[in-house]
Amino acid sequence: MLNREDIEQLFVLLNNLLEKKNKKISLVICGGSSLILTGLIKKRVFTQDIDVLGTIPEHKKPKKLHPIPAFLQDLICEISKTLNLPDDWINDRAHSLTKGNLPEGFENRLIEKKYGKNLTIYFLSRIDQIFFKLYATIDQGAGKHFQDLMELNPSEEELLKASLWCIEQDPSTEFKEILKDFLRKTGYEKIADRI
Repeated sequence: MLNREDIEQLFVLLNNLLEKKNKKISLVICGGSSLILTGLIKKRVFTQDIDVLGTIPEHKKPKKLHPIPAFLQDLICEISKTLNLPDDWINDRAHSLTKGNLPEGFENRLIEKKYGKNLTIYFLSRIDQIFFKLYATIDQGAGKHFQDLMELNPSEEELLKASLWCIEQDPSTEFKEILKDFLRKTGYEKIADRI
């Protein structure tokens, strides 16, 4: 399990290795590590891994995110071996969520933090966390994603926008019915009726 201090130290170490290799990269981070480092959820103090939504090769705010490149994967493996961490302590499994459209205005809401000259981390804003946490809750079922979503305390309007975005990502009838059922069971019947 990783806490705030662990995650910060890993980013500094990753920056140092990037400097040695004369490589620069920006990562867009989502999930628990993003929630911990931005302080959006006070109860969340540990995460199992660092979820990379995507990379930005040239330190530009993204319109399109890319998967983790080979050179970065090599550095991640080096850190795994050195610190005896799981191979997937940082991973881009969440990158599949970028195959559709990112939420409108996503790139303008990112929270930037530099961990040296060669590593820039962009964290998701609160509203974008709501979008992704709602999708993860419907896709993977109740659990940590649902708890995080409820801690973010979305308004009805925010949850409506998130619901409409989720349907864009998975337009199947089954997904939409699961989403509507979830909204009804959590007291958001009005939103369920509007989607």
